[in-house]
Amino acid sequence: MARERKVFLYEPDTTAKRIILHVLAKLNSRTTTFSSFTELYSTTPEHINLLIISYSEDISVSKINTLVSKYRKINPKLRACIIADEKLAGFPCTLLRPLKSTFLEKKLEIEFYITESQPLKPKFDFVGVGIASSTGGPITLQHFFSNLPFTKQAAFFLVLHAPEWMLKTYSERLDQITKYNVRLATDNMNILPGNIYVAPGDFHMLIDGYAKKIKLNKDEPVNFLRPAADPTFFSIAENFAKKSLGIIFTGMGYDGTLGAGKIHAEGGKIIVQAPDTAVIHSMPESVIETGIADKIVPLEKMPEETIKFIKRLKVK
Repeated sequence: MARERKVFLYEPDTTAKRIILHVLAKLNSRTTTFSSFTELYSTTPEHINLLIISYSEDISVSKINTLVSKYRKINPKLRACIIADEKLAGFPCTLLRPLKSTFLEKKLEIEFYITESQPLKPKFDFVGVGIASSTGGPITLQHFFSNLPFTKQAAFFLVLHAPEWMLKTYSERLDQITKYNVRLATDNMNILPGNIYVAPGDFHMLIDGYAKKIKLNKDEPVNFLRPAADPTFFSIAENFAKKSLGIIFTGMGYDGTLGAGKIHAEGGKIIVQAPDTAVIHSMPESVIETGIADKIVPLEKMPEETIKFIKRLKVK
């Protein structure tokens, strides 16, 4: 059950108000709302546990940093949340440091913090492993899967940023070099442990935990990508909950960072490839910057660590 909090809000526009109301629906909190930044700044923060600020272009980064710094001098336990995108309103039970360059041009000295009152329950009795990779991924993942010991305690959901034709041939190649059954995902495909499901080109791959099937869609690109890892990771978290494992390999950009936060939020675990062993380090570093990585592992040790985490999560 979520702890009670007093929440102070700043809402500069109707969009922010809608997002904030969505967040408040998930909080067991007494709330006070301020309509101006000046009024909020003049407030004494001793009893404020959670501060939610909606970002807009008329509020400078320096103003927000000054406000949070002032509040924390009086109340070091203060948690600050900036809502910069409506998707953040779906984040439960997580503390994230600022996502550098993801939503804002400059890094803010704040934390994202949005909470739900009840944790989700797993809909599967095995572990769901989400894997995200982009540039440098094909060779990296071949190394990983060819050295990954077989287990029937998990199903793997792979999102590799690549065109349709490549993902088809790549799935066939992986099937030849790993002990697992590798499937290019199709809509309504059954989800079974011991399988690797590869998101097909131009589709997002989701999970129907009640039917125990893969669901594909052509929703708008996420992070300019389709398939994208964030929707898959969110779906894994929502269906496997504390039996979720997210793994971020080499790649350009920040896809998978929000999804990793969702997995972390639901009690799952996050493994990140050590950036100095990645072909392109921005995807791993994006997750590391949030502070939610449970382990940062060089490529050669990733298979061993993955099996260790799966065994731990299976008994949760």
